[in-house]
Amino acid sequence: MPNRFFISNLMAVLLAGFLFVSVSARAEEKVGTFSVDEVRLRPTYASSEGASGQFSLDDSAFGVRWARDKHLSAYIEVGALESRNLPIYYNTPAETGYGFTNAFAEYAGVYGRVRYGLLPIGFGYDGSIKSSSRLFQRGQLFENKVVGFADTGLSLFTKHNGYYTELILHNGAIEQSPGSRLWTTTHFGWTNDREWRAQLSLQTGYVNGEQSLGATNTIAGVNNGQTAKWRNGALFVNWSPRDWNAVIEIAGGQVEQNSHSYGYSSNRVEVTRYYTHNFGTGIRYDYFDPNTSVGQDAQTAISAMVALRSDDATSTFLIIGTKNLEEGYQVNNDELRVSWLLTPYTH
Repeated sequence: MPNRFFISNLMAVLLAGFLFVSVSARAEEKVGTFSVDEVRLRPTYASSEGASGQFSLDDSAFGVRWARDKHLSAYIEVGALESRNLPIYYNTPAETGYGFTNAFAEYAGVYGRVRYGLLPIGFGYDGSIKSSSRLFQRGQLFENKVVGFADTGLSLFTKHNGYYTELILHNGAIEQSPGSRLWTTTHFGWTNDREWRAQLSLQTGYVNGEQSLGATNTIAGVNNGQTAKWRNGALFVNWSPRDWNAVIEIAGGQVEQNSHSYGYSSNRVEVTRYYTHNFGTGIRYDYFDPNTSVGQDAQTAISAMVALRSDDATSTFLIIGTKNLEEGYQVNNDELRVSWLLTPYTH
């Protein structure tokens, strides 16, 4: 796992390469061009009832793209490993520290786009947008680590007349659990490339018994230590005209073990509105039932947000309050989150 010293040196090398290549047309002809594709800094302070506050930089990243021509390119992003969101199915420890959050080669041709390496999975609404575009915290589907944001694999993306399809064959556990079996994620969607987008994400894969033995996963009543076949799905519709962003999402899945199946479900409604260029508010309803065969275990998070944005839209100060409602026994775990989203290269 890359340490902080390695990451700092890697970033320095990439920046030096970008500066050198951009001023040398002759070098451009030989090795292509480098560009800073993503700079995201999101310092966040979260305070919850009954717990001390925590400061985090986990949703921060630096990404560089190399392009040989309009067809061949590569992308490398460095950030907190936790942001890859390794699914909870495995008995591997939670990822900590910093390293590669995306690192893939890409070829774009007439028939589509192929990527190979550590890829964005693009599952559901949160997975389909860049983190620099997300104002609220991750939804419960990802907070509970039911699905991941990135994984090692191969993808094929095609698009025609607004309709698009993406097929991803991936490892399931990134590179953290040896002996992983192949997972498949597929997206079917449509967009008018302006304010409307709809997407259906489907995912399936196996987790071997030895990979989950001793894991803390209780999603869908799974029995850790036994081989499990998972199926996950999410359907969302996104409407985003000027100054508005609205999302409706329905998600769920099941696990099969020894001829028995168990399920979970998740639903979300989110609306954000900017009243002026600098001031906006938002509200989100986020429901998650970790085991549909058991009662009184669902969780609902209702969040309200205030956003203060700079004139050039590269700096957004966010205050988010969340009321957590448990279906059974109530827990004092309401949350106040204050964050500052800096995105100088993404606008």
